[in-house]
This record gives sequence, C-alpha cells and structure tokens, in this order.
Amino acid sequence: MRILRHRHVSYWLPALLGAGLLVMAGLLLLGPGGRDDTYKTLWPAEALAKTGSIVNYNGDAIEQSSSLLHVLLLGGLEAISGESIAELNLGFLIFCGLAGIFLSLWVARLVGIPLHWSMGMALGGHGLWAYWTMGGLDAVLAADCWLLFLGSFLVATNSGRWWLCLPTAVLLVLARPEHGLVAIGALGLSLGLQLVLKSPADERPERKQLLYAILVVATALAALIAWRIWHGGYWLPQSARAKTDGFSWEKARHGLGYLWLETYRHLELIPLWLGLLLGCGRMVLRRQASLGGSLLLSIILVGLTFVVMSGGDWMENGRFIVPMLPLLTLNFYLEMGQIVEKWRLPIQIGYLAACIGGLLWVAMHFNLGYSPLHSPNPNRIPAQLSFAERNNKVHLRDAYPLAALLQEHDRIYQRKGAKVNILSQQAGFMLYHLAHRRFGEFRFVDLVGLCTSDFTECSVTQGRGRMRGGLNMDLVYLFDDLERIQKECGFARPDIVFGLDDATMQLGKSLEQHGYEIVAWQMGDMPSGGSLFPGMQVEAYEFVAIDTVWSAGEGMSTVSFDR
Repeated sequence: MRILRHRHVSYWLPALLGAGLLVMAGLLLLGPGGRDDTYKTLWPAEALAKTGSIVNYNGDAIEQSSSLLHVLLLGGLEAISGESIAELNLGFLIFCGLAGIFLSLWVARLVGIPLHWSMGMALGGHGLWAYWTMGGLDAVLAADCWLLFLGSFLVATNSGRWWLCLPTAVLLVLARPEHGLVAIGALGLSLGLQLVLKSPADERPERKQLLYAILVVATALAALIAWRIWHGGYWLPQSARAKTDGFSWEKARHGLGYLWLETYRHLELIPLWLGLLLGCGRMVLRRQASLGGSLLLSIILVGLTFVVMSGGDWMENGRFIVPMLPLLTLNFYLEMGQIVEKWRLPIQIGYLAACIGGLLWVAMHFNLGYSPLHSPNPNRIPAQLSFAERNNKVHLRDAYPLAALLQEHDRIYQRKGAKVNILSQQAGFMLYHLAHRRFGEFRFVDLVGLCTSDFTECSVTQGRGRMRGGLNMDLVYLFDDLERIQKECGFARPDIVFGLDDATMQLGKSLEQHGYEIVAWQMGDMPSGGSLFPGMQVEAYEFVAIDTVWSAGEGMSTVSFDR
C-alpha cells in the first residue's frame, strides 16, 4: 500500500480508474444519449465554422443555443477538422467528461481533500455523469468550467496573482447564461462566510482575492452582455428569453419537486445531499471555514438555489444537477475526512457501489442511446446518418419524418418560388438537417420560441407565460387565434407543420380543421436497447402536414415501428 501513498500515484490511479470506467460505461453500456435539443447548438456551431457568424436556422443574428462556449469550441473544431459535427460533438463531450475527472482530483488537492482511489470512479461511474457525457448537451462542459474557475481561484489566491481567474471566468460566463450571476452570488456568499465565521484580522488577503474575483467575473459578464446586445439586441440568448419570466414561489415549488424527483429516481444522490448538510453544519456550528471549503460549498448552494428558483428542468437524468455533480462529489469526500477513520472506507466503498448501481439503473430505465452491443437493425436505418444519430432513439425517430419534410419542402418551394414557411415545436434534428441541405430556402418559426423570436416579440403571444420548455404555446391555441396573430404580428400562415403526436392522432387531426393535410405519419415505438438494458421507451408517433393549397393528392404515407 506504500506505493499508493506516493503523491503522483495517488492522483493518477483514481483518475485513470475513473476515466476507464466512464469510457466503458458510455460506449459499451449507454451509447449516444440525450435529446434532439443538441442540434440547436450544432447548427450555430456549423454556421460559425462555415460563415464566421452565429445565426439561427433562418440566418438571423439570434442565439438559439444556451451555451455560447459550446458553440464557439465546437465551431472551432469543425473549422479545423472538417469532420461531421455530430461526431465531433460526441467526441468533444467524451473529452469533457474525462477532463472533469482529472480536474476534480486537481481541485481536491487544492482544497485539501485527501485523495482516495475511489474518487475518480465515483464520478466516472455515476449514472448522471456518464449519461450526459454521452448526452450531446453542455452539462459536463459547464461542470468543467466550474472546476477550472474554482481551481484557478485557489491557485491565484496562493500565488497572489488574481488575474489568473480571468481566463476561467470568461469560460465560465460563456458556458451558461446563469453562470455569471451564480458565480458572483457564490463569491459573495463565501466572502460573507469569511467575515462572519472569522475575526476581521484573519485571512485579509483571501478576502481581497474574493473581491478581486467578483470584479473579474462581473467584468467578463458585462462584456458578454454588451456583445449579446450588439449581436442580437438582447442581454440573454433566445433560448433563455423564451423560458425566463423571473422567479416565483410557484417556480420554486416546481424546482424543489425537480430535486425530489431526481433523487427518487437516482438514490445515489442521497449521500451527496447528506454531505452537503454536514458541510453546512460543520461550517456554521464548528465555525470551520477554509477559503477553498467555503467557496466549494457556496458554489453548490447558490447553483442549486438557481435550479430550484428557475423551476428545474424537463429532461431526464438530472441535467441541471450535473454541473454541480463534481463539486458535490468533492464535498462528500471532504466530509468523509471529518468522520471516524474506521468508518471512512466502508462508506466510500458503499457510495461507489451506489454510483455503479445507479449507472446500471440509468441504462435499464432512463437511457436514450443504443450501445454498440445493442444497435438497432441496420436495415431500418436511413443512409448517411452518423454514429451518434443512428444510435440514439430520439434522432432515429426523427430520421424518417425528415425524409418526408425534405420532400414536401422541395415540392412546395418549386411551386411557390419563394421561401417555405415551416412551423414546429421540434427544432432539433429535423431542422438542423433541413438547414444543412436547404439553408435560405425556408423560414422556420419555433412554436415555443427557443430558436426564433416571432412569438416572444408578438404582442398577442408574448404574454402567454413561460414553461421549462419555452414559451407557453401550442398548435391548438395558435390556430384558434391565427387571424389575430397574423394581423397584429405579421405572422405568415405555415406551409408545413410537423411535430410529435400520440396514437390517436389528436393533434394532427386538429390541423385538418384549419385547412391542413397530413402527408406523412409515423407510428409505433422505437426499438429498445436490448433485454438487459432496454433504456427509456420512446414513442415514434410523428406527423408532417401541409397546407391544402399545396396538396398533390397523393394521400398519407405511413411508417410503422414494431412495438
């Protein structure tokens, strides 16, 4: 055991164990997961690589992605490599997931947390971390930015060079719209704890570093806001504007419900919540508040408070919790160092076992990817789909309606001789591939306002209220009030409408009352991921409808997946 105490081995061993477990879990057990919201980031990244501009599907200067950093890094990678952006994104996020393990152990050493061989595996084998490493969105990238910021702050404090925080502060505020405010709140809370729990004469240089860090983050945030106002006219990206209408007790109630539901589904979160309570209790009751420990707790507390006050998230596997997951894991191991030594190892091994059990639970019930061991029948997969697309239930579900959308778009475009007006709430996979092939030939309107501003700026619809998925809009309301929306907001009647439905075709049939014809209908369920790890069930019901003005009289084509 002496070799395990060597400082280099004590770092690299847990890091490599965690990295190996994450790679095996992601590639062999889960496969590419996540929702088609991924493509709301892939499109502006591709546009940036090819044109040097960040635009939405219509070519407007609108940020449709919630992570500007993700867009910038991914666009840069595509510009350099020229590879498929979906494959680049998968590889990039796997890198971010692996980097999170190494960064966690680096921050642990800076905070003074004794490294343990299980630390890397507890993160790499955690179901939520593994899932979102393969999930296409920015959760693990956001977590890496928090680790980089905390680590650089501690290095800057030890060296007296506060400017070392500047690069990581820029990365942090670019990663998510809320990060700048959360960081300022966390630094302020940590400063308050330092003032309350220590005498005024103690640790004055550290308090000065906190003030410097607040100034640095505020400067980076102000520069980003100025750029956003110059670029698109608003201080928030469109995706955030469509969801944000302030905080309320009702939202907080939904946010608390979100934390409870995710904990109920992922019991391995319970030790992390207990560690958080122990950390708060130790800091307040025992008046123990090291700079690293207080800032670690402050980031977690302010970050989770934002999750609660914003109402949580609708996606599976704790997407809003994942940015805090490495910090929660570090805090858990920090608190383990405070308990009786004979209990530490059993608790740490028990927690690791809970994480791996949770990973298997995610693969069984909450996974949207196909692992290479259980890929769907190749004969059912359309040509020219990337690995990340043909091994994801949601993307594969949209592949067949995409063919109908392209066909109807081309036919209407030729007859109309002008841009085709398209409306949907689904603004991911299908719109990305349409824009990739037919950019400039259509105008898309996002029903819930995440990618376009038609309804968030319309006097009739902007007061409809916000939900966790965007503006509170639906097709039934839209067409019932279509004449008024057209008159007051200049909204053009859609030539094509597509979206998800159910077995009764209730939504699609409602369009027939307003002069639309369903030309493509998909039914059934997507294939499972195998008998042992089937993953989440995904219904395949989806329709494409056109204005009867453009009807070709060919009737409705159908595709059926086996149940």
